[in-house]
Amino acid sequence: MLPAAVGRFRAAYPNVELSLREATSDVQIDALLRSEVDVGIVIAPPSSSLSQTLSYRPILREPLIAAVPSSWIDEGRDGFCEGILQPAAFFAAPLILFPRRSAPIFHDLVSGYFAEHRSAFSVFQEAIQMQTIIGLVGSGMGVALVPQSMTRLQRDGVTYLPLSGRVPTVETGLLWRTNDRNAACANFLAVANASVHQPAQAL
Repeated sequence: MLPAAVGRFRAAYPNVELSLREATSDVQIDALLRSEVDVGIVIAPPSSSLSQTLSYRPILREPLIAAVPSSWIDEGRDGFCEGILQPAAFFAAPLILFPRRSAPIFHDLVSGYFAEHRSAFSVFQEAIQMQTIIGLVGSGMGVALVPQSMTRLQRDGVTYLPLSGRVPTVETGLLWRTNDRNAACANFLAVANASVHQPAQAL
């Protein structure tokens, strides 16, 4: 959604300065509360924990899939082959994940998935950014659970595989200050909402 929204917003409002900042959900929420940013794109926070000064709108709900080293498939590593990955093979591999302090909701989704299958949960390597996690997978360090939309981020050495059975789903949405009267913010929210329902073919 983001590339389409950014492209449409800049075309519609060329005199508005749009500055993007990459950050985990917890950092974005803090920045919104401090009025350092106008809009965040975050993993859905529990409504009970969300400040009453912030508003949230869901934009995407998608399943998690496995990111695995392509070399493991090429080598015929036990349990890893093209197609659908069995959870047991995933659980037995070294796991790469966000630290819980940076992405508690996502972290709990992953640990809950292990718990549902009564598998021991242990994080082999932590990383803050999703691109870093994907890069570590490509280096052969381990596996990761990522949102399905991450399959668009093609990296050498990484293969994305769906997992058999029930898998967790993650929701992403827009977050902003409820009483913000910034017209540029309101316009961006409107453009972003339209971009969800009418994604651009190319930018």
